[in-house]
Amino acid sequence: MTYRPNGVIRLVQYGLKSEVLESSDIWLCMGCNTCSTACPMAIDIAAVMSALREMAIEEGVRIAEPGIFNFHQEVLNSIRRYGRTHKLEIMIRYKLRQRDFFSDMDMGLRMLAKRKLDLRPSKIINKMQVRKLFSAKDRTAQDKNNEDF
Repeated sequence: MTYRPNGVIRLVQYGLKSEVLESSDIWLCMGCNTCSTACPMAIDIAAVMSALREMAIEEGVRIAEPGIFNFHQEVLNSIRRYGRTHKLEIMIRYKLRQRDFFSDMDMGLRMLAKRKLDLRPSKIINKMQVRKLFSAKDRTAQDKNNEDF
């Protein structure tokens, strides 16, 4: 990371919006909440990073880490389809999108052998509830875009 979490917060405080939204740091954050729990000011830094990523997407800022963004999109697509993640499909779709077919093949095969990847997706009983969440988010985004004009 270039700025690290405290540096990102400082950039936000100084109003350096473009520097923050264009930085790799907001995309490299794993959302593990380690920095949030250690913050002496009790700032939920992981939530701030997530909000900054959303702002970058909404404002059409060039994504500093497109691979991470593409992976994130595949995870969301899996949740939209099945109500939970199907890791094998996420990996396959991500690898196809990145055109990086064989770099992790050995690890994928080991994960399959250890049954860490299911061949078929598990599904939740009421997928409609999950789809409603995505529909509500899509409607909110459309409403916001319509307000801008």
